[in-house]
Amino acid sequence: MYEKKLLSNTETRTKPELYLSYVDDIFCVFRKDTSYETFLLELNNLHKNLRFTFELGPDKLPFLDTLVSVPEVDEGHFSMEVYRKPTFTGLLLNASALCPHKWKIGLMQCLLHRAYCVCSDWSLFDKEASYLKKLFSLNGYSNHMFQTCMNSFVSKKVQEQPNALPKADSVECIFCIPYIGQPSITYSRKIKQLFKRYYSVDVRTVFNTFKVKNYFSLKCKTPFALKAKVIYKFTCQRDADISYIGKTKRHLVVRAVEHGKSSNSAVGQHLASCFTCCNSRSDLDGFKIIDSARSNFECKIKEAILIKTAQPCMNTQLFASGSMFTLKIF
Repeated sequence: MYEKKLLSNTETRTKPELYLSYVDDIFCVFRKDTSYETFLLELNNLHKNLRFTFELGPDKLPFLDTLVSVPEVDEGHFSMEVYRKPTFTGLLLNASALCPHKWKIGLMQCLLHRAYCVCSDWSLFDKEASYLKKLFSLNGYSNHMFQTCMNSFVSKKVQEQPNALPKADSVECIFCIPYIGQPSITYSRKIKQLFKRYYSVDVRTVFNTFKVKNYFSLKCKTPFALKAKVIYKFTCQRDADISYIGKTKRHLVVRAVEHGKSSNSAVGQHLASCFTCCNSRSDLDGFKIIDSARSNFECKIKEAILIKTAQPCMNTQLFASGSMFTLKIF
């Protein structure tokens, strides 16, 4: 909005001949008799939080992934080629990577397509293609594989008809398959044959992969007895209708031992009177974790809600305080 307003109101002597912008990058072309400093000052005055800096290009200037060059002879146009930052390492998807072969071909076609769109003539495209051939070779690809892909790409571009009508929209069925190597390729071929034979449907299979971290967990599973900040439920081992819901911010086993030693605890009184529960092999027999929380206050809220919902018979003395914590949610 600010740019349109500025360009529509700017005088001709300070207005750029060409103004291109993408997010926070701007490319401008000024005539020799035009004051770019005045235009820069007007840009910075558009809003108090806007601060533009500039870079003057003598004969070459990078803009995004494009290197724009000014010809020595004034021919009225620029030459453009692919630009890479000095920090570019040249690391690409390796040829030995465990991924579908079509992904590797797609990477070649993607970089060739970028070169085709960016380079201003075929000589610069040929220069970029030679660089890509060397780059893919360093990443383990054969020269024959790249040359075959390039020949196919160039032939398609030459044969393209710019005035051809677009194809009618059609519904495409896509079937996603996890890629684990040759078995995935075999499965893809067979599933397409089955859909074609029995349903007369052309299915396009798409491979997806998983990261190594999805197969492993770097964090050891917390033992049941050492879990903290949880809401637990105690159930009588003889009568399932007798239960108690509580919360603890400490280890569950610590709270279970406290219940067994306290005569004021509802669970402790039950353990003392119930022969089956009293002779349990472990202090955690009858205890079950039903929820977890990130803080002690969240534990209190969840405990109150669960008590209100389940209404365990040994929690009758906690209904009043439970209602109080439930109201704090809102």
